[in-house]
Amino acid sequence: MLTRPNLGCRELVKRNLIRILPAIRNDLTDWVVAGRIKSAQLLAILTWQAEETITQHLEDTLQVCSKAIVDDETIVREQ
Repeated sequence: MLTRPNLGCRELVKRNLIRILPAIRNDLTDWVVAGRIKSAQLLAILTWQAEETITQHLEDTLQVCSKAIVDDETIVREQ
């Protein structure tokens, strides 16, 4: 099991999550598969580090997740 991220990382993610989510959404529609994979991985890590703050950005988070779920590449969907 993963350990809890340190306080500095959690606070940094909480403060910047609203700015990062639109960029991830854009990257998930990119034509380069490697970029979409990294964006999906980043979304998972940010969701884990944001902890309860993610609920404040649930609408944006779900929009981003829906982009990843309907991706043509299986590896992107699995991330």
